[in-house]
Amino acid sequence: MEEQVEEQRVADVRRLIVRVPNWLGDAVMALPALGALRRHFAGAHLTIVARASIAPLFATETDARPDAVVAAARETERDQLREIQSDAILLFTNSFRSAWVARRAGVAERWGYRTSGRGWLLTRGVRRPRGHIHMTQYYLELVRRLGIDAPDTPPRVTVPPALRARGEALLADAGVAAHAPVVGFAPGAAYGRAKRWPPDRVAAVAARLDARGIVPVLVGASDDRGTGREIESSLPAGARVVNLIGRTD
Repeated sequence: MEEQVEEQRVADVRRLIVRVPNWLGDAVMALPALGALRRHFAGAHLTIVARASIAPLFATETDARPDAVVAAARETERDQLREIQSDAILLFTNSFRSAWVARRAGVAERWGYRTSGRGWLLTRGVRRPRGHIHMTQYYLELVRRLGIDAPDTPPRVTVPPALRARGEALLADAGVAAHAPVVGFAPGAAYGRAKRWPPDRVAAVAARLDARGIVPVLVGASDDRGTGREIESSLPAGARVVNLIGRTD
């Protein structure tokens, strides 16, 4: 009987918010689960709420296909959620705060993993998977345990033509021949060395690629420039990378 009630709750949703992960890599790995949600709630209005730095991802063509994207502001997120007037919110974020904000915003149905002591804030809390699993599976499992069909599919992002043209122009300015094979490295990390692959190892892989005629390209924000210089200084003699750090976002 309880399962039937839960299924009815999901079926009755006409306006759904999805609070996506706060980091770009995690947001990309959540795309297959978002695609499953979009297919299941094909007739519903789907709003993605994301950090301002992540929101542009959903302006590209992905399987999520949201009806609206809201860049969350920490100070006003509660009011932003309230203004959307949704029936339910699905939290891909694990924090206590995200569930607390959703409750304070008055969202009637609040779904997510029972973690960080927030189970009592959720109307449908899902037990986290045991053991270590890939983050793509982590988000898919959350959706599946809500009774939604979520097949294993890889994340997919289609780069808009204007953005592709900008990237091609940057590579051309750096002397990279058109149609040359390229491998990109994003060596920076928000929390410094704890989440960074050591620069000398990046340099070693980049040198091997360069020796095979593949162009290694460094990308990242301005704060990552120091890491880029470390990689360049670790390259063996004759090896080359194209350093675009600070010129990409």
